[in-house]
Amino acid sequence: MSDSRQRNPHPSEDPSGSWDIGPILREWPLGDDHPAVRLIQSDRGQAIQIRIDAGLIQLACTGMPESGDAIPEGAAWLDEAAMRRLGGLLLQRAQAWMQVGRLAAAAADCDHVVRLVMSRHPRSWGHAEESLQLMAGSAILLRARALASEAVRARDSRAALAAIDHALADLAKLESPGAAALVGHGERMLHGMRGMLVPRLPGSQRVELEARLRSAIAAENFELAAILRDELRQLRDA
Repeated sequence: MSDSRQRNPHPSEDPSGSWDIGPILREWPLGDDHPAVRLIQSDRGQAIQIRIDAGLIQLACTGMPESGDAIPEGAAWLDEAAMRRLGGLLLQRAQAWMQVGRLAAAAADCDHVVRLVMSRHPRSWGHAEESLQLMAGSAILLRARALASEAVRARDSRAALAAIDHALADLAKLESPGAAALVGHGERMLHGMRGMLVPRLPGSQRVELEARLRSAIAAENFELAAILRDELRQLRDA
């Protein structure tokens, strides 16, 4: 005798097909002609979507990237795996903010990562010390780029230099041997940014910026080149 009872779908199944993101991916293909980041309105408020090879990632615009809830202060409530996951999502969101020009939001997310890592005593990091310091170092450098770019937009060279000096001071706190290469690269990059942001040659502001941009590209200091391009764009738009 056959069982005529209808099988209830497993919680991981979607009989209606409403979970399918195929139509979204077809409407938003990868490519140079399409932005890799966009803002949308979700059922919980504004969210940020990031298009990747495997599909897309959607994060809340504020607070915890996955939920939008407030990020608790300190790191005592996080174990190593949770800290790496949260820090990684915050860095991913910060990079997305950079792509859409939301520099203050990018800096804020990076600052959360730095404070999460620095608020814990190194002895409590255990085997995760190297990976956490590498994550903090990446956040320090991206925060410096965001804050310096924002200051350049506002024609505030002192604020740009202060952001770079702050980043240099924070990098000096990363003492893990595994982070030494990142710290060394970061210090060279920041010193290069600092030197090129200080006006040294006479002439018009545009000519000077263009010369500093060429020097930054020749030195493969692409972070500084991005800042200088922003400043040149602001001059053209003025």
